[in-house]
Amino acid sequence: MRLQFWYSAGVKQWHWTFHTRHYAPKGEDYYQSSGSGTNVREVMEKVVTEIEQLVEQKNNEINI
Repeated sequence: MRLQFWYSAGVKQWHWTFHTRHYAPKGEDYYQSSGSGTNVREVMEKVVTEIEQLVEQKNNEINI
């Protein structure tokens, strides 16, 4: 998984992108997501929530 996180002073927003092959949903080669926001904590929580969901989904696929 590759995660990039940065601040754009020109628009006063935090941005993130990530992509993964390992945690891609079943039947997909890879998964990519991105987003932005003004509050760093809220943006990080979005990233954490999405990654946790992908990991849980992958773990459920393995255990089936």
